[in-house]
Amino acid sequence: MTPEDIKHLPFFWSVRRQRYWKQCRRRYFLHYYLARLGRYEESDAVCQEAYELDKRVSAKEYIRIILCKTMHSMFQRCETGSIATAAVLNFKHEVYKMINYPDSVPLIISEIADDRLPDKDFMNNLTEEVRKCGEKIDQNFWLKIQNIPYGYRKKVEHPQPVRFIELGCCFVPVLAFVNHGEMWILESSSVDYSGDLIACIHRMWVYNNLHRDPTKVRSIYLDQNYELKQLDNLPSVSAFLAEIRDDIHNMVEAEMEGFISLRDFPPSPGERCNTCQFFKFCQKRDTFKEILKK
Repeated sequence: MTPEDIKHLPFFWSVRRQRYWKQCRRRYFLHYYLARLGRYEESDAVCQEAYELDKRVSAKEYIRIILCKTMHSMFQRCETGSIATAAVLNFKHEVYKMINYPDSVPLIISEIADDRLPDKDFMNNLTEEVRKCGEKIDQNFWLKIQNIPYGYRKKVEHPQPVRFIELGCCFVPVLAFVNHGEMWILESSSVDYSGDLIACIHRMWVYNNLHRDPTKVRSIYLDQNYELKQLDNLPSVSAFLAEIRDDIHNMVEAEMEGFISLRDFPPSPGERCNTCQFFKFCQKRDTFKEILKK
């Protein structure tokens, strides 16, 4: 990979980019460089392999993605009805495309990627899980949210750009609306690692993009049981700006000099490897053996 290759990959900052950077430099490099270059037909075999692996997600993660997309679509179009019913239909449609047209879909369930013809029981169980999770959303809050008047809804695209310090930033909200003078934002990302930072980004988006009072923002998310929870902390924006600037400086510096390769971005073997889409990539290259010898 040369500096010329990197010039074609615009730099942007996001919560996930920071999370990968801090947790595992190898995963960071594979996702933001090799996999992105692998989208092109003229890219080499290693980049294409990284791209194919980058498209894979666990079944559990994909169910959450389907539910968030279903809520986003229905809310944007002011549709009423059951999330569970709509999500099951969307899930079946997406799985059909995964199996029959895998090159055309942005994400593939790992179990389907390994076996193009998953057994019937496996698919039935996944479909039922989509239904159950959708029913939890219906019962917990959807019946209230879907009745919010059109004029109080904020149209949000994916990803949503944020004017954030000197560089571009993006995040992926499920929906946003005004309630009693406050802007409510339902976050799609996991908050386990970066809850405070996500709340900070929401406030910056409301202030810079919507020109509203950033103190009147409620950042909400779905917990593991698909119940609506709130990020209660109101973080110091200035403190996070300093942290983000430092990380961005290191990220940009890593791609400025000469050629960059896998060796420049060492892995951090651990429990997260079991859920990483690039596990086979590292395993095949004896990454873990190399680390353990040091």
